[in-house]
Amino acid sequence: MGRSRPGRSPAGAGADGTGGQVARSAVSARGRGLTGLWCTNAPVSTIIQNLGLVPYAPTMAAMQAFTDTRTNDTPDEIWVCQHPPTFTQGLAGKADHVLFNPEGPDHIPVVQTNRGGQVTYHGPGQVVAYPLLNLQRRGYFVKEYVYRLEEAIIRTLAHFGVTGHRVAGAPGIYVRLDDPFAHAALSTPADPRDPFKGLGKIAAL
Repeated sequence: MGRSRPGRSPAGAGADGTGGQVARSAVSARGRGLTGLWCTNAPVSTIIQNLGLVPYAPTMAAMQAFTDTRTNDTPDEIWVCQHPPTFTQGLAGKADHVLFNPEGPDHIPVVQTNRGGQVTYHGPGQVVAYPLLNLQRRGYFVKEYVYRLEEAIIRTLAHFGVTGHRVAGAPGIYVRLDDPFAHAALSTPADPRDPFKGLGKIAAL
């Protein structure tokens, strides 16, 4: 980790998570407590942007704008943030997967995305990291990239005394639900014949 860089806040990121001029997404966030770290101890430099609590939709739009306008010389970035309460639907998601009325008193938005999977909840206290990497420049194929993400998560968990597990055929990192650091109780004993029983997913990829 080296010198600091000013952070980036998704432009127009209002409390409702709906609006904003994406073209202004690169505006500096000086004075708002958002910082970036310039990592130079890797073969390719990476800027880590700590964005704080930002609405989901403008953040996605800002990342798309960053990707659309970057060049081969643009440093890679990792955006670390939290989102206000939001449900996102993956390509396999269905409307009946969201078991509440999005127009009800809670007004939690449901955002359709182009990621895999089904419905995911985002909310304050849940840290999300978005890698914006040029995989071709780094020489990574997708399978290796996913493996490296998983390994980074496993090592981070180990630093905090939590053991992460891989499950064959199911990208992501899992922790045992009876782990004292987990947020749920293990309701049934682990079954060695079922790799999912007794595990809770902590990292979705």
